[in-house]
Amino acid sequence: MRPKILDLFLGDLLISVLGWFVPLFPQFISGYASGWIFWLSGLLLSWKVPPSSQKKSGFSFISYLLLFNATNHFFTCKLISNDPVFPGMVSLVDLTILPICILIICEITGRYFSGFIYLYLLCFLLPIFHLVWIVLNGQVFQDPQLVAASFFTILAILLLKCETSANDLKKMTFMGRISYAFYLLHMPIAILMHKYFPWQGTVLSFLLGVLIWLVITITLSSFLELVVQPKIKYYLSTSLLLEIIARRTMAVDTVSIELKKEVKSN
Repeated sequence: MRPKILDLFLGDLLISVLGWFVPLFPQFISGYASGWIFWLSGLLLSWKVPPSSQKKSGFSFISYLLLFNATNHFFTCKLISNDPVFPGMVSLVDLTILPICILIICEITGRYFSGFIYLYLLCFLLPIFHLVWIVLNGQVFQDPQLVAASFFTILAILLLKCETSANDLKKMTFMGRISYAFYLLHMPIAILMHKYFPWQGTVLSFLLGVLIWLVITITLSSFLELVVQPKIKYYLSTSLLLEIIARRTMAVDTVSIELKKEVKSN
């Protein structure tokens, strides 16, 4: 279909904004719209930005992960909008982590565009400006999340020269194959573990719970992505192919019948 990405972005962003400023708007719709902006960004990179022939030997992957966590904990978008409402699990506030997500994907896949340096600077400036803001207002120690975000920001700058090879990340390709199912399942399973896990209250029980949660989530994600999903895809693609063949056969038969009638009448 190849739709225009810009039109999809603008429509998607509008729905996301409605969910933030209009509390009566269905929040699950605006939540999906906010999440879909991330997916569209990946699609845009795939369609419009080809892989570079000169890939870097390494990049600051650890620093980028720290920037991701810093920006996520700061809730910079919530500060800018100055709105007390926090609708849904995914919303407009999550768009502040979009630049660092794009930066990480670009670095891993070797896709660089003309404004890449500005994206790089934006990813660092967002948490740095927020850190300066809360320092000037004396708010650093008012919230544990702000303390953590400030620590992550400073550590990201200090570890900027600590580079990771893209080849090292290939060892994590299995998690990439099951990542979407893992994304869908990790929170529901965590909630069930927190609610029904019989041993709680100690460090050991917490670590045991995390281990069991990880095993269950990875196992179910692997089953869904590597077993169920290919079968569904095969069934749908086969059904679609058979439907196309059936329609074309009917069209050919209709034309043949019409031709025979034409011949007989002549």
